[in-house]
Amino acid sequence: MRMPDARRLKERLHNAFNRHDLDEVIQCHSKDAVLVTPAGVAEGHEQIASYYEDLFEGFPDMRITVWHTVLCAARR
Repeated sequence: MRMPDARRLKERLHNAFNRHDLDEVIQCHSKDAVLVTPAGVAEGHEQIASYYEDLFEGFPDMRITVWHTVLCAARR
């Protein structure tokens, strides 16, 4: 993934998260994604959706505020 694509994906995910738009949040993850959190590991869309659904239900006013963004690319 190129850096502009990564930046757009990050912004898309943050915006969807702040709207608590579960469908859009899930579309920001690949079908075989693995989400590692302090609460555990979620694998695939179904488990990741369940994680976010519980998070949104438990914290209905939760939002992400980005203060600084730093994108780095690995050199080949």
